[in-house]
Amino acid sequence: MSPQADRSTPLWLASSAKALERLLAMGLFQVASRVVESSGMILCRWLASPGWPVEYISTNVALWGYSAPEMMANGRLFIELVHPADRKHVIEEVARHVRQQHQQFRCQYRILTATGEVLWIEEHSGVEYDAQDRVVRFEGVLNDITARKGQEQREKGRNRVLSLLAGGADLPVILDALARNVELEDPELLCCITLVERERHRLVVGAAPSLDPDFQQGFVQHWNDSLPSAGPRATGRQIMLSPDIQVDHRWAGLRQAARNQGMVACWSAPVLSSEGTVLGMFTLFHRRHRRPSPARIRAMREFANLAAIAIERTRHVQTLRENAERWRFALEAAGDGVFDWDVQTDILTNSRRCSEMLGYNGHQPHCLRSQDWFARIHPDDLDRVREHLAAHLAGHIPQYTCEQRVRGKAGEWCWLHVRGLVVRRDTAGVPLRMVGTVSDITARKHMEQELRAMATTDHLTGLANRRHFMGRMQEEVLRMDRNADYQAAVMMLDLDHFKRVNDTHGHSAGDAVLRHFAALVRHCLRKNDAAGRMGGEEFAVLLPDTDLPSAQALAERLRVRVARIPARWEGVQIPVTVSIGITLLSALDLLPDHALQRADEALYQAKTGGRNRVEVIITDPATADS
Repeated sequence: MSPQADRSTPLWLASSAKALERLLAMGLFQVASRVVESSGMILCRWLASPGWPVEYISTNVALWGYSAPEMMANGRLFIELVHPADRKHVIEEVARHVRQQHQQFRCQYRILTATGEVLWIEEHSGVEYDAQDRVVRFEGVLNDITARKGQEQREKGRNRVLSLLAGGADLPVILDALARNVELEDPELLCCITLVERERHRLVVGAAPSLDPDFQQGFVQHWNDSLPSAGPRATGRQIMLSPDIQVDHRWAGLRQAARNQGMVACWSAPVLSSEGTVLGMFTLFHRRHRRPSPARIRAMREFANLAAIAIERTRHVQTLRENAERWRFALEAAGDGVFDWDVQTDILTNSRRCSEMLGYNGHQPHCLRSQDWFARIHPDDLDRVREHLAAHLAGHIPQYTCEQRVRGKAGEWCWLHVRGLVVRRDTAGVPLRMVGTVSDITARKHMEQELRAMATTDHLTGLANRRHFMGRMQEEVLRMDRNADYQAAVMMLDLDHFKRVNDTHGHSAGDAVLRHFAALVRHCLRKNDAAGRMGGEEFAVLLPDTDLPSAQALAERLRVRVARIPARWEGVQIPVTVSIGITLLSALDLLPDHALQRADEALYQAKTGGRNRVEVIITDPATADS
């Protein structure tokens, strides 16, 4: 298998609700399981019985601390893996999909690992129904999106803090918003932000929205008493970790209080000023025995930086430039860039990270005015960007946020998420200054595009799969309902004697012939035409806004081209011909299948008439019975 195939196979599995079924039929289930396991995704199949008993789960469920054989042998209920707070939501979502007879189920929820860790999961599953439309089973892929969810929540928290800072909110309000954002990201955590009183060098509580007031006072008093000589400055620059409060000597006087509050572990990071002095402590209490992951430590430092910005802004009268530098430091630590736009002079200042996202050296300015930026935006995104920006500048929306494609130094298109806020207006409300952040979301956008393509594409030929093609057909049927004069044609195509190719040269050669034929079909079609693989060697083509003579002409060109250009496989030429049946869509077609059946009848005539030919059926559904 080529490296390219290795990368694409997990994505194909994630997009296809019938992947397991196909692979079982091909005898490749074990291979597929190994591919899924190497990707980090978990393959699962569960029955529609109450609680959803697990019928199969890939062995890499060990990532969650579970044993696949034990889960299958004991009939473990899938709902037991779901976090208790999310079970009702998942059950309701499943019921809604089933009630609407959806073939696909997609949902995000949390699960509990065997060690009690909470993970965010994105599920892509197919729903199997029996002949009476009753659900038989679900099968799909479970992706760990915990890191992405955490990043999204942190972005919201940063934006909220920046908005409060720009609006001149009081320090307790800002710190409370920061602490609540941390707790929202992970319900297992309780946050406490303490401040150093400059006069007495003692700790006081700045924000602790979920901690008992008595414990708050006991906590700060404990640390003040424990560090009598140097005070809070003795905490230094290092993060203090207490995986088990009950055995840590630093908690000797507060163990019972912590036990009463259900707090088992504690992590603290110093809140440092721009000069390196200690402004306070950013403390997280955990309800389980835990050591923070490297990602959690980075997040703690990031939140501590934001707390430092808030504290310094309210304690010192600083220039806007100094504040901007601190904002930039906090945000660029997480990979974001910062911009500062003087709206009246149209001077645009970008941070080093903004330049790096577009492939420039950090010292190379790439945009000095807003027009320089607009000139780099993709033409398809420009109107939308201008509309959102104008709405925010006019005060119609509270914040500017927009995803856009921007041309990089090498000419490539980078996806950026730009967020901004007008921080100063004149007495008439005219915007004077706007600051904001820029995030590189190119990788996420590419992943979304690949997932969309995989959900609609046949993996072998690259053409639309049957489900997506039928959706296009339905759109054309609805269009005909709205316009009685509208015309569209559909073709059914079947490769002649394809079984002979497989019997003579093998299935690999057959696959090569199918890819060759798909490429010839694409070459003959217009941009708005649609081609799909319906199964095996059978294909269909939809020709919007096309009358019958034009459809016949296109079909004949395709037939001649296929017969003239043989497929090649391992140095061998394999001649191929195609039989084609054509019909027009009718406004009386209630379902796409009705038109496809007529095209299939025309295809049958082409086959029985000698193959390698085009046949047409123009029977209208309204006159079919007569």
